[in-house]
Amino acid sequence: MDDVKDLIMLGIPWGAVIFASLLIMIDYFVGVVVHAIKKDLTSSKMRDGLLRKLLLFLALIMGVLLKGFFLFADLPHTVTDIFGLGQLMAWFEVDTVNEMPVCLFVCTAVCLMEVFSILENIAQVNNRAAKLLAHFQTKSKE
Repeated sequence: MDDVKDLIMLGIPWGAVIFASLLIMIDYFVGVVVHAIKKDLTSSKMRDGLLRKLLLFLALIMGVLLKGFFLFADLPHTVTDIFGLGQLMAWFEVDTVNEMPVCLFVCTAVCLMEVFSILENIAQVNNRAAKLLAHFQTKSKE
């Protein structure tokens, strides 16, 4: 039983999961404050924002569950080749599926999205943030 607990505690990057979760919550609250400043806050926008954040939390949970599955599953190489995991293992240069950083990948993607979302929200009410964000965006011709 201690081996299972150690595998879960040490095998899943909990720091990254917590950091991504905090960014999701911060982004939601920044969005609420920005829309309140703009006097554009409605319950439907808040509900839509909560549902979008719920989807991100579900993505994090999926990453944790996949990593947990890979930690406990001792998949033979024939199975990894069938599902295309062999190619992923080669890209990440790992020998077994339990070494694959699937949860870390999901957390990194969520963190990047949330940082840019926070910047986008702040840019709506702050010119300096808008200028910083403009370096990462291209103007579309409408």
